[in-house]
Amino acid sequence: MSQIPPSSSTTTLYAVQFSGHIDLTEEEFKQYYLSHLEESISNNEQIYVGGAKGADELTQKFAQKLISETKTSFKLMIVCDLKNDDFRVDKRFDCRKGFLNHTARDEMMTKNTSRDVAFIRYKPMSLGSGTLANILRRQFGSNISKKFKRHARDLYAKATDQESKELFDEIIETFVKNMESMKGKYGLEKLPQVIHSHTMGYGNN
Repeated sequence: MSQIPPSSSTTTLYAVQFSGHIDLTEEEFKQYYLSHLEESISNNEQIYVGGAKGADELTQKFAQKLISETKTSFKLMIVCDLKNDDFRVDKRFDCRKGFLNHTARDEMMTKNTSRDVAFIRYKPMSLGSGTLANILRRQFGSNISKKFKRHARDLYAKATDQESKELFDEIIETFVKNMESMKGKYGLEKLPQVIHSHTMGYGNN
């Protein structure tokens, strides 16, 4: 792990949201998230993360490790909904609770941050995840994010081969085609590229 220089005492200029699968492995976190976490801490960004297992807990775990190793101080905000336990690795991290559901919690984090660090697996099921919903909400707005999530889950439920890479691409392509009349308004021609850039293993990224 690279060494992080101590953060300055200046006010945080940017905030970043970390999100990912609840069954994200430590190996996946190290490959796709860790360098982003180190960069965020080095840049004195405020970090927002949920209170679930997987990506959320691993973000907290490695943030705590960086604090211990480098004596770095930074602000990490853990956000939980009413049904979520408070998975706080370190009680020094701030925590906000009480959101009625996942969507309300995630929308608040999108509103209070300027970018996402989030990745999905190259599997059709991942296209209906809350992680991708976060990414699309920032890029295309809440309306498109919700529409795509419903579209992805509907096609996935009807598919005979739910693991095929062809289904992954079909879900994306059919959504863009179905939304053809709104393409220019929302910039949906960029949607495939946005999803692919946040997909673990797509094009060996």
